[in-house]
Amino acid sequence: MIEIIPAILEDHFRNVERKIRKVESLVEWIQLDVVDGHFVHHKTWNSPHDLPKLRTKAKIEADLMIVNPELYVDDWIEGGANRIMVHVEVVHDWEEIIRECRHAHVEIGASFNPETAIDVILPLLGKIDSVLLLGVAPGFGHQPFQPEVLEKVKLLHAKAPTLPIEVDGGINPDTIGSIAKAGATRFAAGSYIFRDDDPSDEIALLKKLAEEAVAS
Repeated sequence: MIEIIPAILEDHFRNVERKIRKVESLVEWIQLDVVDGHFVHHKTWNSPHDLPKLRTKAKIEADLMIVNPELYVDDWIEGGANRIMVHVEVVHDWEEIIRECRHAHVEIGASFNPETAIDVILPLLGKIDSVLLLGVAPGFGHQPFQPEVLEKVKLLHAKAPTLPIEVDGGINPDTIGSIAKAGATRFAAGSYIFRDDDPSDEIALLKKLAEEAVAS
């Protein structure tokens, strides 16, 4: 099933909440991009204790672009995140993270940067719920999709055909079709979706184009 997931990358919680209100009635999941200033040289809103203030029916996916995620996963679980993505480049103890998420009935996924080889993901197959491939460099919006990521989507889909594959970054009407054909079913988009005050048309178009690409 094709899912369009609005991705929110903001410095202040008030802007996170403002964007959530724009899309919460249009989608099931919303992604919050969390950057700590160490994983990349940029910092965003990064306070899981703010999450209960949202009071939204949408499910929250927290993409933690942070170092030492083992120290903070529990905070995001307590805050109310429904799915947590952590980057393979910085995880030291997958078993601990998986155990915490399973105990809390929270989905756990692995994210990785465009230059990271998929070999690092393979030992996690069967242990995690999904994989997120960044189609751009982490931590910044308004970047073009890196086409070499398509091959990684294809390879991963071939090795794990039933594993949900999400692609985040550079998602727009020109790119989503080829990414869907490669095997992705979840698409996190920020810049394209939030370019208008009413993003309903953008979300509907992305979903339509992805579904048509898969069916063709």
